[in-house]
Amino acid sequence: MLIIFGVRPYETGAVDRRQSNVAPIPPLAHHVMLRLHDGRTIARTAAERREVAAIVDEQGGPRGLLVFRLADSHLHVLLATDTCGASAFANYAACALGWRVTHRVPFDRARVRAVADQHHLKSAFRYILRQEQHHGTALDPEHEASSVPDLVGLRVPALDPWRSLRTLLPRVTRAQVLETIGWALLDRWPLLFEPLAEAVIACRGSLRASRCAAVHLAHPSLGIGAVAAALGIHRRSVYRFLAETPDLAHLRAVELQLRLRTQLALRPGTPSPSPRTFEWPHP
Repeated sequence: MLIIFGVRPYETGAVDRRQSNVAPIPPLAHHVMLRLHDGRTIARTAAERREVAAIVDEQGGPRGLLVFRLADSHLHVLLATDTCGASAFANYAACALGWRVTHRVPFDRARVRAVADQHHLKSAFRYILRQEQHHGTALDPEHEASSVPDLVGLRVPALDPWRSLRTLLPRVTRAQVLETIGWALLDRWPLLFEPLAEAVIACRGSLRASRCAAVHLAHPSLGIGAVAAALGIHRRSVYRFLAETPDLAHLRAVELQLRLRTQLALRPGTPSPSPRTFEWPHP
């Protein structure tokens, strides 16, 4: 190769960093995928999917959790951490899932992939959110086993789900998350109170605070007896909750859970966003 004044001409393609003095650039994040050894569905019920979400939050929260989504047979998690942190998450999460969800069915070796640049990070974020659209499944239309409820206010998480996103993906907004999964009109659906007890369980947080929020939302429309029956509590409990001030985060979470169930009941065939908004991750 021609060398002019000791400087190599510009080369396209990969650079062998072992032969250069340039330090390797650390990745922005790591994409972890967990799959059971026999390929079976990881979580078959809503309760199991909520348990998956709880485990991912427990193990991923301290390790820079950005987003996660459970497909039928595998779990995708995006973490703003180094290789050691991603590997530790995979080990601890697989153990917890085995004991609490999959009944000791072993997992395959986790696939951990470095996210090298900003474009890759944005593509991986959207790819993980749209797992069911990608695979053509509809096992979890409520996104119970997903970080979407934490990001848009449907759940009350222990840690702020936006803390890492604000740093690495500052242009991502709540409206964009809703649009990506086809929930752009979530805030506009009316409140239907038939699934009140289910909404209380789904918003996680404090069960007592969720029930208090549900009572304040439903009482003007249903009355004392109907609210007590819907929540499976005594009428005296309804009066006690009405005398308290509801927590705003739980109030918003129960409200959105009810609106989501209205959307799914009245529009079960809600179309997915345009494919033009989706990009595959880098190979």
